[in-house]
Amino acid sequence: MKIAVISDIHSNILALSLALEDVKKEKCEQIFFLGDYLTDGPKENEIINLIQKYGDKVILGNREKYLLNYDSSQKDFNNYRPVYFTYHNLEVASLNYLKSLPNREIVTINNYKILLIHGEEYGHSANSIEELFDEYIAKYDFDICLFGHTHKYLKKEYKGKLFLNPGSIGLPTDTPYYKYLILEIEENINIKLKEFRVKDTYKELEGEYKKSSYYQENFCWSDLILRGIKDGKDYSTSFIREFNQKLTIIDKNNPLEFNQLWQQCYEEFIHNYNQIDYEKLDTLFKDNNLKTIEDLYNFCHTKLDYGWLDIYGIIHYDGNNNEDYVLQSPLELMKTKVGICWDYTELYRQFFNHLTLKKETYLFYYEVDENFWPSHSLFVYYAHKKVYWLEPMLDTEAFNYSGIHEYDNVDSLLKDAKEAFLKNGKLNGFLPQSIDPQKLFCYKYREPKYHLNNQKFYEHVQNGEKINI
Repeated sequence: MKIAVISDIHSNILALSLALEDVKKEKCEQIFFLGDYLTDGPKENEIINLIQKYGDKVILGNREKYLLNYDSSQKDFNNYRPVYFTYHNLEVASLNYLKSLPNREIVTINNYKILLIHGEEYGHSANSIEELFDEYIAKYDFDICLFGHTHKYLKKEYKGKLFLNPGSIGLPTDTPYYKYLILEIEENINIKLKEFRVKDTYKELEGEYKKSSYYQENFCWSDLILRGIKDGKDYSTSFIREFNQKLTIIDKNNPLEFNQLWQQCYEEFIHNYNQIDYEKLDTLFKDNNLKTIEDLYNFCHTKLDYGWLDIYGIIHYDGNNNEDYVLQSPLELMKTKVGICWDYTELYRQFFNHLTLKKETYLFYYEVDENFWPSHSLFVYYAHKKVYWLEPMLDTEAFNYSGIHEYDNVDSLLKDAKEAFLKNGKLNGFLPQSIDPQKLFCYKYREPKYHLNNQKFYEHVQNGEKINI
């Protein structure tokens, strides 16, 4: 049995058509669809018609569940406008078809039990891929799990099960290639990843998209979707995360305030986007053979040096000052090869955008006086039910804590990081020997703009979440 596995179309009918044409050439006997077909563009009924015509097994994704649980009271809020638009453009037959679909399905082919499930538990009940897999193993009886949602291709054997994610055919976030899988099941299992370069058809997609009423009515969101497709990046999720972190400063039940904040966050995104040529950054990662977290650590630990860039483009190797320091973009750091922990952290952040891992950034700082606040940034990520501190910088003659450190929970990590920060500061002379706990602070902070000076960077950090240490 030769099966095509397609997931996460996200309203991209051009990419879906590429896949269906290729499926025909490959002579696949069945097509399985794993959810998230709509809400990010036009052509919703045409997409449903194609899925209904060609899909042998079709399940719901979280986007379809949004439509089936449509809430008219949210229609004036910008984050709900894509759902509002799609819902009101769906024909009755299309909506009824969605209502008929299951949340998940288990099929048996040549004695292999195959679980089809979308995977939206990732990021909600499960913070890591392994937690998601454990959740499914506990709930369902299967040999092979086909899932989507992350928009990243994955093939992984785990606890005697085979987990396969075809990636996204419509909105890829790992590389700028549309993807689907061919799963061939006989006595053995053969897997083939099929890919199509986005740039080969992007101009056509962009032209059709921008002519649509969807684009006109949902400009900010549409722009994020198009940029994400072009670069193979998950801009929309990053945007929503940044937006949600700012919701506490407004009345989130007021659509006017909500939409003004939405527009402000979009403009901040564009500001940062325009400072990074993501194609160049990806090329630099490849040129320096940065494929794994360990590669990133070794590169930062051995190839980069401590120093800072000023507003005049001059590199310094001593302590930075408040007014002249500028936070470098990752491209600038890769070029100068010198930076402080704040700069390094933004490089880590962009590298990790390729990985299906939860990540967080923290800053410890100590108020020596009103003009001197020594600090250290921490980059934290979650994997294998553990939490890790990526630390290539704390390596001096007086103190060495460089490495990738593993913990059972983030509280233990932050406690250890606090002690390391204080010990390093005392041994290297930038913290007093007697610490006043009232002057020691820790914040979890979101992605900043680039080219901030010290004061603006601290102001940005203090808009984040204060952590009790």
